[in-house]
Amino acid sequence: MALRELALRRVAARVEAAARALPSNRGRGRFAGDRILVAVGPDEQAEQLVRAGKRMADALDAGWTVVYVENAGPPAFVRGRA
Repeated sequence: MALRELALRRVAARVEAAARALPSNRGRGRFAGDRILVAVGPDEQAEQLVRAGKRMADALDAGWTVVYVENAGPPAFVRGRA
């Protein structure tokens, strides 16, 4: 783990502790928990991505969501180019 990530986690923990110390009517709804979003497509890496996302969510004690994305064709800005 990089020193920058350790420092960021420490600051985040301090901010969260300070938010929890606020009276319940002042701190409610101001801070959100960690969430992991895993976007998978119709390829062979989907299972690996889901497993990696689950491990990451467990490590961070975060909620997680998987979405399936299927592309019907190339993006509009690519269509029509030779």
